[in-house]
Amino acid sequence: MSPAQHDALAGQVDLALFAGGYAGLERVEDGKANLCLVVNKDTYAAYGKTWEKLLSRLLDATPPLQQRLQGAQACWQRPLAMAGIPYGFVHGAAAEPARKLYRLGD
Repeated sequence: MSPAQHDALAGQVDLALFAGGYAGLERVEDGKANLCLVVNKDTYAAYGKTWEKLLSRLLDATPPLQQRLQGAQACWQRPLAMAGIPYGFVHGAAAEPARKLYRLGD
């Protein structure tokens, strides 16, 4: 990521919406930025179930994100984590006080 793009990301999270999911990009420590994705299984399967194809198609589908990441170098060869998100899951621990709280997060 160019210094200008890195500076432009200060104090915000860029969201990129695309068919089958969304991505978020934000600055983190040591001058790095973190890219997180949520992609449904069908979209991931359509992209060949590989990180390289998914990232390539994501960038093709979201020109602003492609511009933001131009010149960026990956810290690792593949994502650090991948997991299924149980959409619709409501935490029901009996030991906690009753609250109308829906836990969100990627």
